[in-house]
Amino acid sequence: DASTGKPIEEFAICYGYQFSNRERIYWSDDAPVPYSGGEYLYLESEPKSAHFLQVVAAGYEPQTSRALSSTEGNVQLDFELQSGEGPSGIVVTSEGKPVADADVGLGTPERRIFFRNGQLDRNQNQALMTRSDEAGRFRFNPLRDEYFLIVILHEEGFAEVSKEELAKNEEIVLQPWGKLRGKLLEGNTAVGGQEVSYWPKLPRSPLRQECVWGYRYKTKSDEDGTFEFDRAI
Repeated sequence: DASTGKPIEEFAICYGYQFSNRERIYWSDDAPVPYSGGEYLYLESEPKSAHFLQVVAAGYEPQTSRALSSTEGNVQLDFELQSGEGPSGIVVTSEGKPVADADVGLGTPERRIFFRNGQLDRNQNQALMTRSDEAGRFRFNPLRDEYFLIVILHEEGFAEVSKEELAKNEEIVLQPWGKLRGKLLEGNTAVGGQEVSYWPKLPRSPLRQECVWGYRYKTKSDEDGTFEFDRAI
């Protein structure tokens, strides 16, 4: 503990690595390895351009090691963790009213958001997920020191916010949903039962491309050829 100097009894170690000529750290999909008593021993024998260790503990900000070379042999790394909380915010309507029970997804390059028909797809989603409380507040556990994108979905609307935007303002205002309607014709004849897809063309953003699988909409045309997408961005 950076403030008290006392050992942190319960913590875990995450493992990451880099490829040659790439800045991004690739973190293992395996669960962090738990340790207790303030001490750890980590063995690594697979050569990589660089290795990284990261310590995570409840109530503390994660801390990442320097880049470690495969040729260094035995290394001693001590960590001093600062107390801290994970990303949090308050969801409000355009009138400033708190929004309860909003779905909140946090996507990273390793845990991407899967979005279908204006909803977070809970079957295929890899993102961290939570919901806002009665005061509109949501919280996540402390994260690795990486960038992320938060997507919020509710009947009242939709919002998207980056790590930097959240740091500037914890209040997130929902944008009202759009609605897309149309009619499918072959010549002058209505075509029913036909699958119709909608892929919103959003402004290009490296953060969005890395943290979101895609904003997918699918439906089928009715007997008279009409189709409709609610909860459209």
